[in-house]
Amino acid sequence: MTAHMNQPTGHILIVGAGVIGVCCAYELASRGYQVTILERDAVGQGCSFGNAGLISLGHLPIPRPGVIGQTLKWMADGDSPLYIEPRLDLDLARWLWKFRAACTHDQLERSMDVMCGLSRLSEAGFRHFAQTEHLDFNFRPLGYYEVYLTEKALDRACRSADVTRAHGYAYERLDAQTIQDREPALSGDSVGAIWYPDSFFCDPYLFVREVGKLVRRMGVVVRENVEVQSFIEDGDAIRGVRTTLGESIEADHVVLAAGIWSQALAKKLRLRMPLQAAKGYHRDIPETDPPLSTSCLLGEANMVATPMSGHLRLAGTLEFSGVNLDMRRNRLNMLTEGARRYLPSINGAPPTSEWVGMRPCLPDGLPIIGWAPHHQNLFIATGHAMLGLTFGPATGRLVAESIAQEETSIAIDEMRADRF
Repeated sequence: MTAHMNQPTGHILIVGAGVIGVCCAYELASRGYQVTILERDAVGQGCSFGNAGLISLGHLPIPRPGVIGQTLKWMADGDSPLYIEPRLDLDLARWLWKFRAACTHDQLERSMDVMCGLSRLSEAGFRHFAQTEHLDFNFRPLGYYEVYLTEKALDRACRSADVTRAHGYAYERLDAQTIQDREPALSGDSVGAIWYPDSFFCDPYLFVREVGKLVRRMGVVVRENVEVQSFIEDGDAIRGVRTTLGESIEADHVVLAAGIWSQALAKKLRLRMPLQAAKGYHRDIPETDPPLSTSCLLGEANMVATPMSGHLRLAGTLEFSGVNLDMRRNRLNMLTEGARRYLPSINGAPPTSEWVGMRPCLPDGLPIIGWAPHHQNLFIATGHAMLGLTFGPATGRLVAESIAQEETSIAIDEMRADRF
């Protein structure tokens, strides 16, 4: 493993206080590093705030064989689960071309090896936070269901589940009566479901906040509403950052974990990362009667329903419309309308929360977890797409192991920053 100016008691600066940032801070502080986190907003206010809360271990990446045909059917339809806003955007065109190239069986197998390795690390990490650190983040190790209304869709989902099972994550196909018995809130129109027993769910915002409080107790300095403007370069090293407040902050290592905002910051260092912002939405509504007991992916609607502390979170959609937080009402309404096909007791009660966030997506479906190619003490951790929560603890572990020059728990070469 290459040496990277390691100082076991050095100062590590983390840019970004989402799930990736706080998990990195925990692992680094556990190793004795002095850690500072800089967050442009507030802790956990990005994608960590509003995602579905589903920790889906062994999940397939977005690019996979057969997905291109469905994408072409959906991409220009504003009411489809995947929407690409028609526009002249050369970066998006390049991203789609690379995405198409990643939809192969060989790439799927390589990606699954990596993603299942990340899943196993994260599973241990979540259990550690819940059982050893005693954090309360509504951790529910109950598995989750993928529920379908047509046999064709269920058969297709089982073929995908076979890939997951081949990589160590079991599933069980359930008939209509069994899923109805287990989850009475579901419609009798369901033809069946897939149960993934190894996965779980939690309250994602609560998780990030609780880890944020924990790292503060460990001595980590967490500064909110501080935006990084530029890096302080010294040859092939980064000596620190300058903020929009006019201050300079020095560091021995910098970890760039700012989600979609990582791209603009990386460009300041002449590093191009093909990130695209994939908007996701949520709508929180009163829980159903009877309530769901665990998280359910509502198959044909391509969305997730997760029970959370007195309400039901409906979350999903992929929308490629640039880096902005413009909220499209029709896509929020899609969540309620789509969920009602599976959960007939959903009524017209007003939502308690509506949200849109930008998930950082790379075209090959894997995140970047690796050293910057031209700066020996800059580590990058971004591009987790819809699996930032799922892979948060694993990413924190790998970042800390790399900076501490330990042998990494899994190989990270497939996730290197210069692979594009």
